[in-house]
Amino acid sequence: MNRSIPVEVDESEPYPSQLLKPIPEYSPEEESEPPAPNIRNMAPNSLSAPTMLHNSSGDFSQAHSTLKLANHQRPVSRQVTCLRTQVLEDSEDSFCRRHPGLGKA
Repeated sequence: MNRSIPVEVDESEPYPSQLLKPIPEYSPEEESEPPAPNIRNMAPNSLSAPTMLHNSSGDFSQAHSTLKLANHQRPVSRQVTCLRTQVLEDSEDSFCRRHPGLGKA
């Protein structure tokens, strides 16, 4: 009775627990002074860059000071939050399509 059963594994979607991990490139020392506009440093923040480009330099420093958190975590933009939610929903929908009997109780 030693039969091997082929199993299809979809590794293109991350597990939900991997989506909730904090952003690793952040260090608390960066928070003490506002970041200078630098094209090389914009890649990790490319999702929030279009909204910041419209602000004047005074608005940017004021916005940066209001976004500081007491526990030294990087504030998550609304776009990142929406993207995480969409990925979680898409993963759940994909799982339910692959396993139609499990989702209904």
